[in-house]
Amino acid sequence: MKSKNINVAPDLNSVLQKKVKLYEDSQCTTLLNENSNSVESIPTLSKIASKYLNKPSLRERFQQINETGNLQTSKYYSLISILSAIDTQLLFLKQRRESLFWPNIVKSCYDSQQLQVTTRQLQEILTVWNQGYIINWEKFEKQNGNYELLLKFPDKQLLNSQELNSRKELFKDKLESFLQFNGDYIEPFKLPYKPSYSDLKIKKDNNQQIKSDCVQFSQSINITRIFQDKDKPNDNKPLSSVSQKLIDKLRERKLQEKQKSDESQDDKQQSSKKQHILVATMLHQYYQQRDVSNMFLNNVLKYIHDHNSNVLMSIEQIKTIIMNLIQTIENWLQLIDNPGGQILRLNKEKDIPNIINQLQ
Repeated sequence: MKSKNINVAPDLNSVLQKKVKLYEDSQCTTLLNENSNSVESIPTLSKIASKYLNKPSLRERFQQINETGNLQTSKYYSLISILSAIDTQLLFLKQRRESLFWPNIVKSCYDSQQLQVTTRQLQEILTVWNQGYIINWEKFEKQNGNYELLLKFPDKQLLNSQELNSRKELFKDKLESFLQFNGDYIEPFKLPYKPSYSDLKIKKDNNQQIKSDCVQFSQSINITRIFQDKDKPNDNKPLSSVSQKLIDKLRERKLQEKQKSDESQDDKQQSSKKQHILVATMLHQYYQQRDVSNMFLNNVLKYIHDHNSNVLMSIEQIKTIIMNLIQTIENWLQLIDNPGGQILRLNKEKDIPNIINQLQ
């Protein structure tokens, strides 16, 4: 009997293993591609493994910071030199009476120290030390009148090198305390609202409209006669139809403002209750989520401000509400002074439904 040639499909795993073994034995970085006579490059297995296995985990880095206090183990250690560079360039530009806009500072840091500073790093610095700089948006003429961040030192006087070094050491202490308490992650600071060209145009149009109304009104009638009773006999010359319409319009506006003022008193009380209940609920959830009883007041304020999307409140308003809650709800919140910043202690045994009932 003649034997038949049977073609068996190759074992792909064995082929792949053979390639890898050939690669490991030769300790080269290339392999021959069987489908084409070209040589293809593959990364070494040891490099792939070492990239992930040699890097400490986030938990390990946090434990190192928390137990040893060694700030250098954190990837945010470079923020100290970033703050020092920004301070130096701020002082340099201020002495030369140049504008302190963020693009100028970034360029100056790179030109003088070959240091690339990013907006994200500035936001992380402000998260750790929100009083480190005064920032706002202003028109930058060199950028075609667009709005850019303007940085200033919190103190008005011109700082010297010794005071800059003190700022650096202070930020180092704040960074270490922040990482020990929050772990090795810094959430970027939320920048103020950036005005747009449309906002500026609307404001300008409104101002022009108000100015136009005032000019038209002043030209048509005497302002002392605005709120005279129109039914009262008057021997003076009758007002024109335009003047009378303006008077009626102003009377109507004044009446509407009075009605709104009366209604706003009740609305303010209801709004205040809603704000207090919202802040109390977010406080309870945040402490339960973190499973702690003590947190820095600044971190709590920032969390509520950043995660609140229902009611528009500033950080100062949130702080005022928390102070009211401390006085209103007994044995729930306590404010503790601490060198690293005030600590807000929350009694987690308090039931949030009972707290809400007390606020309503």
